[in-house]
Amino acid sequence: MQLADLAQTKKLFPEYKSMHSQVLQDVIQRVQTTMDNYTLPAQNGKTSGRPKFKGRHYYNSFSYPQLSNANVVKNANGRFCINLPKIGLVPFVYNRSIPIGFKVKTGTVVREADGWYISLTIEDQAVPLRRAEIQPTEDNSCMY
Repeated sequence: MQLADLAQTKKLFPEYKSMHSQVLQDVIQRVQTTMDNYTLPAQNGKTSGRPKFKGRHYYNSFSYPQLSNANVVKNANGRFCINLPKIGLVPFVYNRSIPIGFKVKTGTVVREADGWYISLTIEDQAVPLRRAEIQPTEDNSCMY
């Protein structure tokens, strides 16, 4: 995969040093997923359409796969900010508080027509994983 070549790419192109490595890795994984969907057939045996090149103004979001509750802080003016690596403190409207016991997992910064937004993904450790009540076997599966 191309993730191993990221260090070499940063040496060849110094402008990539200003971007956080996990953001660049997420971009590479998006492209890899697109190419895999194009080349590998789906369950129905068909492949998706050929990926089309789009300019940089079509790329409307980037993700930080590892954020934490410590990234959400209040600045000196009392305004909520999020500390994005390699960008710094970015003020944002904090309209929904993070419930106690939840952890911030990822953050996606999205550009829309009327501005920039951030979407935080949270996780609750207290919720147990659901186990299937019935284990699928040949006897209880639908056979056509």
